[in-house]
Amino acid sequence: MTGMTYELLRATLRLQWPAPLGRRGGSRRLYSDGVFATDSGRARFHAVEYRPPAELPDADFPYVLTTGRVKDQWHTRTRTGKVSKLNASEPAPFVELSRSDARFLAIDSGSMAELRSRRGVARLPARVSDSIRPGTVFVPFHWAGLWDVSGDVNMLTSDAFDPVSKEPELKYSAVGLRRV
Repeated sequence: MTGMTYELLRATLRLQWPAPLGRRGGSRRLYSDGVFATDSGRARFHAVEYRPPAELPDADFPYVLTTGRVKDQWHTRTRTGKVSKLNASEPAPFVELSRSDARFLAIDSGSMAELRSRRGVARLPARVSDSIRPGTVFVPFHWAGLWDVSGDVNMLTSDAFDPVSKEPELKYSAVGLRRV
């Protein structure tokens, strides 16, 4: 990415990754020839043994919280949060839950829901959906405490991480859920 500059973007209107320093307009896509930067030129895959999540649902925290992105925002919205058109599609954080879980908990779309984990509490507007499976709830992480400190889903996630890659286990945390 060292070759990407505003001047080059203005001149070409687009760049293709990778764009190393000293090359105008980027270069050939990496790995399209099937050659990798290893002694053999072949990719190395490593099979890993399955390990269950560090925190499983139980009677106190029966739902699985998964966090992720919405299409019009990037990370903590430091850039995309300033674009009104992008903010219009998703103006605030929410908790998405299945129709059957919503019925069981008497939660309607738009009503406030409280998520509670072993680490904290967040209160967010609910979004009832047919696209999420029962027992799982989704919250986008883009807003953190920007929208409201009570909407910071990052306060709920587990501290667990993969011992090899150090990737945090942000896609699986046990939570309780109720209407407030």
